[in-house]
Amino acid sequence: MKKLSFTKEDGTWYINLWYWIGPKAALAMVAGADDFLDRLTLNGKHATVKVYRKKQPNAIRVQLIEPNKLDNGGDYIIEGPKGYPKKMWLCNVTRVVYCGFMPKELYVINASTK
Repeated sequence: MKKLSFTKEDGTWYINLWYWIGPKAALAMVAGADDFLDRLTLNGKHATVKVYRKKQPNAIRVQLIEPNKLDNGGDYIIEGPKGYPKKMWLCNVTRVVYCGFMPKELYVINASTK
């Protein structure tokens, strides 16, 4: 399980990775990931999720449907409640978080309320 936190600054969501040494723009959540975080936030500025690689009760399933052919992330489908986006793209920062690969499935639990 990985506990990930995100912060929204000037209308853009960023993942908080203390060990990141690249440009901050590479940490931006875009292409559906931003809409997904908008659904998970309590205050519009912060979101925290617990992400599992194995199925969890009451988790939102996120499944890789197409890895980008340029090794630049991948497209995922979201199996969440009504009102959630249906697709999102996750960039190569996902590879950094998951030690070099794009997970085929993720199970996301909103931890913002706890």
